[in-house]
Amino acid sequence: MILLLVLAYEVMKRFRLRLTVRNIAPRRGLVVLVSQGKPEATPAAAAIKYHLAALEHCWLITSTEPQTPPEPPFQSAWKNAGQLKAQFQDRVRMHIKVIDPEDPQSIFQSVEQVYAEAKAFGLTSKDIVADFTGGTKMMTAGMVLACTPADRDVQYMKPMAFLPDGQADRDAGSEPRWVDLNFFLGKGD
Repeated sequence: MILLLVLAYEVMKRFRLRLTVRNIAPRRGLVVLVSQGKPEATPAAAAIKYHLAALEHCWLITSTEPQTPPEPPFQSAWKNAGQLKAQFQDRVRMHIKVIDPEDPQSIFQSVEQVYAEAKAFGLTSKDIVADFTGGTKMMTAGMVLACTPADRDVQYMKPMAFLPDGQADRDAGSEPRWVDLNFFLGKGD
């Protein structure tokens, strides 16, 4: 009986779906959530720089300009999106989408629009990756939900080091990691 239980456990372990996280190749299209902070230290800036060699189109998803901006040297997500667009628009077609950062449906619909627009530019879903690192938690939820179709890829920017307080050390840099949403959806590889 014990042998059968051990054997059953090993079989179940072998066929169980696993979350796979791995490196990702630079893509022609990128969707990023823009967050507030120092513009050069945002996850959006790091993601753009990583994909820049292949990048043709980048969609910056951001909130509206706040009534009370953050204290310098930090900037609002709105201002950071404008700065990123200006910084990279000579090499990449930059598109800004303004959303309500606390409404996941708003983000979901914006990401759906991105994939529709991408087709008009000759990009397939596999040419695009959506980075859910920046933005609010609700923005992340909306983006991840919009990327549940099997042909849509998501990534996050994994910090290379952490500060003593547990925060990411943005000066140390980060690298993109692909996340297999099929694990969560029970679709397998």
